[in-house]
Amino acid sequence: MIKSKKMLVLFTLLAASLLLAACGGTPAEEPAAEPTFDSSMLYTAAAKTVSADMTAQAQNSPTETPRPSATAQVIQPTALPTLAPAAGAATDDPNAPLPGLPAVNTPAGALPAQNTPAAPVLLVTPTLAAEAPKDKATWAGQNPDDYTVVKSGASFEMIWSLLNTGVTTWTTDYSYQYWGGSEGCTLYSPSKTYYLTTPVPPGGKVRIKVPMTAPMGKGTCQQRWVMVNADGQWFLDTFDITLEIE
Repeated sequence: MIKSKKMLVLFTLLAASLLLAACGGTPAEEPAAEPTFDSSMLYTAAAKTVSADMTAQAQNSPTETPRPSATAQVIQPTALPTLAPAAGAATDDPNAPLPGLPAVNTPAGALPAQNTPAAPVLLVTPTLAAEAPKDKATWAGQNPDDYTVVKSGASFEMIWSLLNTGVTTWTTDYSYQYWGGSEGCTLYSPSKTYYLTTPVPPGGKVRIKVPMTAPMGKGTCQQRWVMVNADGQWFLDTFDITLEIE
């Protein structure tokens, strides 16, 4: 805005100077030649004035310190040195031996070894032993012996010798009973149950007797008997006889 006002004043002064010069003192008889207005001179003067004003303003203005232009620095990549794997170090080769283990030569075409899971450990729970029976009888002999020949229809007395190997005393309430026999060849006895006539303490021995009669006919006859305690419970031990009938 200040520069425009100065230029306007300058043009006004130039125009006034030209008008005064045109009206100045030349003889009447010889009219003076009209000056020729050269517009280039006006432009030249105006340009010089503007240039001088700009130079003065530039000298009074602070000088800006030029900033160094930034220069991009290109960093070239540096190749890393190639290191040889240390002895025993892990590699990407799945067939490479593990550190500290020798290499295993696998035959061509053979499958690689696989890890076999360990067999599960079975926990054995201890079981309590069954309580030993209090009543127990052990065979100690018999008469007649097994496979003795007996005439058909003959009567005889069967005798067994038993040991009391239990922890209770066999009282006269203990008995021995018929358990079973062979089919088609039955030894006849007048009763299926007989009671002891005397007590038998643990470790004692008793002879039990059963009257029998051989069947008519021929064959092999077998019978089995068992001891029974005062509560009617059978012993786990049985005793038998096998005879040949002819």
